[in-house]
Amino acid sequence: MKVKSLIVLALLAVIGCGGAGGGGGDSPSFVGCYVLGSLGDMGNAVSTLGDPNADAAMYAEVQYQEAFWNIPTGVSVFQESQGMNSFSRPDGNIYMGVNHFWTTLNNAGSYAVMGVLAHEWGHQVQFRIVGSHRASVVNELEADGFAGLYLGLAKAFDWSLINGFLYNAYSSGDYNYTNPNWHGTPDQRLAMSKKGYEIGYWELTTGNRLSYLELHQVYYSYLGVPTSIVAPSRSTADPKELTLRPNLVAQVETWLKSPEASKALEDGSFRRARRAATAKALSDLRIAN
Repeated sequence: MKVKSLIVLALLAVIGCGGAGGGGGDSPSFVGCYVLGSLGDMGNAVSTLGDPNADAAMYAEVQYQEAFWNIPTGVSVFQESQGMNSFSRPDGNIYMGVNHFWTTLNNAGSYAVMGVLAHEWGHQVQFRIVGSHRASVVNELEADGFAGLYLGLAKAFDWSLINGFLYNAYSSGDYNYTNPNWHGTPDQRLAMSKKGYEIGYWELTTGNRLSYLELHQVYYSYLGVPTSIVAPSRSTADPKELTLRPNLVAQVETWLKSPEASKALEDGSFRRARRAATAKALSDLRIAN
């Protein structure tokens, strides 16, 4: 993977690519987490988060997430000219703002930072696997779901350690519906982040594996998006992958309400053992499609 500027990606935006883009000149088009064009007057590229320990920790997390997602992605850091910003681009690059990183870490902890990175990688899934390039609140909420999936499947620790991630999701929501950068209400962001975590843990515990396209359809089902626009736009998609397996959402929900799920979600030692056994195969879980 190409890790530009040391480690950077780590905190992108799971929960909220914050702030608006710059003003005139050569500033890029900025909508939600999506940026087209150069950084322009949004900020300046830098080579570090400002602390060697933070750089080292985030570099390790970026490597781990790239193995998990199996989608090589360039990660860069920039110093925002104002406010906080982090974003993902269809060309396979993620940019993280230094202010955004430190604010998230200080307010919500390291799991929120991991979730931010995973949210941005979720956009790469949308760009490069699903074939969706629409900047919309639906895609932002789906990326929250992907972030939760990562924490549930790859970081299956106690709920107490996930609370920072969920807190960050909730606190990053708002009711500014007319803002083109809107990512969803607090309740919506929390719900999708938690649902993604539950789906990831369902996969880990039951041995089921969903492809990226299946996950896309499941998330859209939870979001109430009409099935007519769920299909990916890429012409190479296998038609059989565009049909959701019968009763898949019902299977997930039935399991989540079962005594088995309650025990698994509460038993931290069990989760850690399963995580260790699963980590070796993370890079093989998806990406066939």
